[in-house]
Amino acid sequence: MYKLDAEGKRTAQGMIADNMSSSILTYVDSPWVIADTSGKCLEIVQPGQRTRYHTVERSPAGHPPVHAAPPRTAPLAGSDEMLRQYIEALAAANRTTIA
Repeated sequence: MYKLDAEGKRTAQGMIADNMSSSILTYVDSPWVIADTSGKCLEIVQPGQRTRYHTVERSPAGHPPVHAAPPRTAPLAGSDEMLRQYIEALAAANRTTIA
């Protein structure tokens, strides 16, 4: 697993073996690359495009990864209001820091 920085460079964050799981705390603006042991990209995960949990499954050689759930095409009910509240809280915190 690799986290991508603002310049698109990979930073290794660890490995997950077959039939294993891991919890990762991340941010909406922090994409992740899921790669095989040779470093070949298997999947790019954009936090916030799917539900809270994301499953990456191994697929047969030469085939794209199988997803447990399709990408979300519509926001969850109430998510627009939650995003507005989050942005307002960030803006208020920023104003307090600057003042």
